[in-house]
Amino acid sequence: MTRAELHQIVDDLPEEALDGASVMLHGIATGAIDADQAWVWTPEWQAKLRGALEDLAAGRVTRFDNDEDLLAAI
Repeated sequence: MTRAELHQIVDDLPEEALDGASVMLHGIATGAIDADQAWVWTPEWQAKLRGALEDLAAGRVTRFDNDEDLLAAI
């Protein structure tokens, strides 16, 4: 992605998304968010994370006390 493409994306953001985008970009620029980890902020990964949190909240998880129990379950 070029800087020009990034500027276009920012220009196309809805007003209600500007604060969140600025926090993320500022975090990357200042090093608070590792640029190598910025992928987690993509829409696809945010959707996956929301789904995982919904599963946790609904109790759709299995917890294991140890590695052996986990391996036995799979």
